[in-house]
Amino acid sequence: MRVLYDRVAAIDVHKDMIKVAVRVPGKKRGTRTADVLEYRTFYGVLQAMARELRGRGVTHVVMEASGVYTEPVWAALWRTQVRLGMIPRTMVLVRVTGPGTHFRVTLSRAQQIFAGAYASVFGLARAVRGPAMRDERGLVCIEGTVVADGRKVFVLRYLQALDPDLAGTPFFAAFSADAAWLTELRPAPGTRFPGGSGTAETG
Repeated sequence: MRVLYDRVAAIDVHKDMIKVAVRVPGKKRGTRTADVLEYRTFYGVLQAMARELRGRGVTHVVMEASGVYTEPVWAALWRTQVRLGMIPRTMVLVRVTGPGTHFRVTLSRAQQIFAGAYASVFGLARAVRGPAMRDERGLVCIEGTVVADGRKVFVLRYLQALDPDLAGTPFFAAFSADAAWLTELRPAPGTRFPGGSGTAETG
């Protein structure tokens, strides 16, 4: 199996406890080690968790993020990153495929989780963006939802794009409570997705 990232962690959040699996290179060449750490869900403890991950050189973290208990964890990670001299970048969604739906998080739920965590941080921690997902053109961020012409729509924007003209330009998708990825969205009525993708919907 090809290793994409050497030092990674996975966080599973429960109401009163957090489990963190950390996987890093072993002492011998070509080997890897894994540890499972447990933390209580108090803010000071969450800060200690973030410091531990940084101390182990972890560069990428994934989190099972379907419940409300994850919001303070995101906020604690962002605050600790700033305190340690790092600027939080992006909450990136991972596409869940296959028959299982346990880890599936809808776009509307992901946006609620991000907004809840974002509301409790300040200063440089608010440089973070998300939730975002990658497609063939770049990195798309869900900026939120608005009501336009009496219809609820997602506001989206390319944070990064292969075509420089796409970066930063907002576009709109019809709101869907069930959609979990960009390909499951339709352009908002009377609009198209960047690059002419999607079918322009009429009222």
